[in-house]
Amino acid sequence: MIQELKLNHGLFLDGHSIIPSKQAIFAEHGELCISLYKEQPIVYTPMNLLSNNFDKDNFNNDLQSYDACVNFPVAEIIYKGDLLESFLEHDEKLHELYGHVFARKVLLGGKLFIKEFNSITQKQVDIFKFLLLSAYNFAKFNTLAPLNKFSVSRFLPKVETLNGKMLDTPEKLFDWISNLYQKDMFDIISYNDLIPVSQLRSNSRSEDNFKALLEKQPRVVNFKEKLSLEDWVGNANYVNLIAAKFVQLPNIESRNRCYLEVIRPTTNVEERLINNNIFSIKDLKPFPFVNDIESDNPSNCDYDFLVKFEQYEIVMNQDHITPSAFEQAINEALKNVNPFNALQSVFDEFGHWFPQKIILGRCFKRKIPNPDFDKIDLESPKFENLKPYLDNLNLSYLLTGQGNIIQNNELSDLMRNLNSQLLVLQPGASSFFRGL
Repeated sequence: MIQELKLNHGLFLDGHSIIPSKQAIFAEHGELCISLYKEQPIVYTPMNLLSNNFDKDNFNNDLQSYDACVNFPVAEIIYKGDLLESFLEHDEKLHELYGHVFARKVLLGGKLFIKEFNSITQKQVDIFKFLLLSAYNFAKFNTLAPLNKFSVSRFLPKVETLNGKMLDTPEKLFDWISNLYQKDMFDIISYNDLIPVSQLRSNSRSEDNFKALLEKQPRVVNFKEKLSLEDWVGNANYVNLIAAKFVQLPNIESRNRCYLEVIRPTTNVEERLINNNIFSIKDLKPFPFVNDIESDNPSNCDYDFLVKFEQYEIVMNQDHITPSAFEQAINEALKNVNPFNALQSVFDEFGHWFPQKIILGRCFKRKIPNPDFDKIDLESPKFENLKPYLDNLNLSYLLTGQGNIIQNNELSDLMRNLNSQLLVLQPGASSFFRGL
């Protein structure tokens, strides 16, 4: 890895591109520290980008403006080694041979460049952001993929990978992100903690004229703003929750239930919906605007072990809600010369189902092999009854839906304060929108 990524080399900066130095600065037998990246993906907006066929003699023509660059870091690498004698003794042509800076930290992962937001509406931009965040959560945390992910291709802007590959369909976008997190296919996407090569000899680090060099990225010339993926997505995360408005308060009942559940891998669409807590969908055929979803082959896959805490149940019916902009959009689509395609666009924007029942609570999970149970209800005291199962499965921690680690000794406090951190645990999607 040290040789392949040239982690012991300096970086040559010509103001336009980043090129590893001709000769190494550090020996190859140093200390290599690799850790998984735990933070959110990073979004840079707006930004100027070099083309893949960059010509340094024609810099201005090769500079392209993009709406956003999304970095998906997978791992962080820090390399420490002994300075080579050849570097310490070489005074002439220092920068020509060893570059201008050395990156003490390198991020590995994937990078997407996004362009042409101005060619689609703001609603379509929001749908794309929601799709991107859902694809990331699906790939990294094994959450349910959006049911309409294969029917929004008309909403995709220009999406390009670091090596110039175009992701022009939702399928390609999902596959690229899934491969990134599941098949260890990544590149260097960022050089960080940069130190001038000239200062390595004195083992000192001056801050003068250094702040602008804290980070350098392949192909990225400059950007205006740096955000986490969730902050960039913002309210677009709720893009499919605008089809109806409340005319009465729904019924809310306390549940206070805790149970263990095992979700078995499957390729069946109905089973996948049920396994992800979306119930009352017995047959997808009556729903013409729902595209079938193919899942990966479940063979040799571990099972999802879930610990669920149900606190409240919200029940809604047609007396509680009334269609809002959704109703007007449907009426306009029916008047279109091609009503089927127009209706497809409406459901792409508003979603396909409306949940008549929602469970609020918390859910923690881990992957386990070959479980010997499907579901177990836990009586009070819940934590004391839960602990033996965690011990038997040799689980010292659980994961939240966002991938955060919860140690077993932290569960007791969380269970006492569930009401302060409720999430949608179970949306029962029992009503198709046309039933509204």
